[in-house]
Amino acid sequence: MSVSTRLEVLKRLTNFLKTITVANGYSHDLSTSVFRGRAVFGTDDPVPLVSILESPRSDIGQFAGENERKESWGLLIQGWAYDDIDNPTDPAYELMADVEAHLDRLTACSPINGQELYPDDYLLGRTIANMRVSSGVVRPPMEGVSSKAFFYLPVSLTLVK
Repeated sequence: MSVSTRLEVLKRLTNFLKTITVANGYSHDLSTSVFRGRAVFGTDDPVPLVSILESPRSDIGQFAGENERKESWGLLIQGWAYDDIDNPTDPAYELMADVEAHLDRLTACSPINGQELYPDDYLLGRTIANMRVSSGVVRPPMEGVSSKAFFYLPVSLTLVK
């Protein structure tokens, strides 16, 4: 039986994001609320919560070497936070900041010697070749879309096959 490299990376990313907890120094606890492939959530789902979705537009792969192909895989990390009546998007910005700070661990290296700062996390256990996080977007609650403020954070992972 063949193993999906992409699914393995998604599972590692899911487990990695679940370590965003107050005990680890963050403002949120995502230990039980990170999902893959879910775009729709109801009022009974816990907040804060995060979902990892594949971007609808995939980049074209490039050749990386003999019989290898390097490709950029676009993902969207979407998150919902608690309600704030006066400033509805503030909690979504805070949740996105926790996710961005945690994602930084995946590529963090010492400026002194170039060693990985978090070897267990580095490049998702070296299952990816690189990661780029683009500017996120925060949106207020919108009728027919979401009853809570939410964010999209585009992430591009470099896969080598």
